[in-house]
Amino acid sequence: MFSWLGHSWRLLRVAGTLARYDVLLPEEYYERYPVSLQATHTLLRIFAKRNRGRTVGARLAKAFERLGPAYVKVGQFLATRPDMIGVTVAQELGRLKDKLPPFSRTIALDTINSELGGTEEVFSGVSEAMAAASIAQVHQGIVPRHGVVAIKVLRPRIEKKMAKEMGALRFLAQGIELFSKQSRRLEPVQFIDTVAAATERELDLRLEAGAAAEFREVAEKDGYLTVPNIDWMRSSKRVMTLDWIDGVPLTDSKGLDKAGADRGALAIAITRGFLAAALDYGFFHADMHEGNLMYGKDGKLWIVDFGIMGRIGQKERRYLAEILYGFLKRDYRRVAEVHQEAGYVPEKFTVEE
Repeated sequence: MFSWLGHSWRLLRVAGTLARYDVLLPEEYYERYPVSLQATHTLLRIFAKRNRGRTVGARLAKAFERLGPAYVKVGQFLATRPDMIGVTVAQELGRLKDKLPPFSRTIALDTINSELGGTEEVFSGVSEAMAAASIAQVHQGIVPRHGVVAIKVLRPRIEKKMAKEMGALRFLAQGIELFSKQSRRLEPVQFIDTVAAATERELDLRLEAGAAAEFREVAEKDGYLTVPNIDWMRSSKRVMTLDWIDGVPLTDSKGLDKAGADRGALAIAITRGFLAAALDYGFFHADMHEGNLMYGKDGKLWIVDFGIMGRIGQKERRYLAEILYGFLKRDYRRVAEVHQEAGYVPEKFTVEE
């Protein structure tokens, strides 16, 4: 009973925010709505803020950023599903920024103290937040006889907040599947469960530290990407410590030019680094966007943030290799055949379709 009321209240808040950004019933699709929805749309326009010049996807991205961490994650996952939301909207959500105002240094120090047993004993200094995202933020710290490190600290009470929001979204997805038969082929409940499972893994920094350590071993063998070293003595469930990287994020175009970075060489290293890890070892970085890549002062391409990683088996590696080879050879029929063999498309569709 109370769970149902809690979910309903949260979803009302979500609906209000979506209406404010004109993405609950977007103006662009007005002509497609039945008369009843056209009337509802007209009413909702009263509450909508001015959104001139913004596309549906851009407005949706802003709404998700406003709604907070859980919805930022949902938006990032939706960006990978153009079959659900359309190519244009997916591209806009692909630019969704996982940035939030930082929480105070005092709270971060309290977390470090409770997790590691005293800040002074493990760090000789901790800066204000250098970067803040939906789940955690990063501080610069100093370790005696070692030097500068990056300290990643989870947001306070983020576990409970994410659980409540994901619960409400699952409640909504169940309702959509119940009342809309057409939606069932898109499996909204499974989609939310996938997002929730991936997010839950990000809430335990020990898992991220383990993934970083494993990926470091893979990267060292190939030499395309470089991974910071994890300080296990100063890492726990809610705190992770790793080497500080001096460099330029790949999002900083002017900074890359100033550093003399060879963009072509970087693009090749990123592509080869991803494919080598996925095809040779079946372990890959599943969030390799430009915000998680840095061109170091040492001239190396560094990769950071290992919250979302993936594994593929031997069979899936072969499918991936054949699909890529088919695209390179422009043998699109073979690409379609491999998709069928792998079960990536429903059996009812033929290769020609």
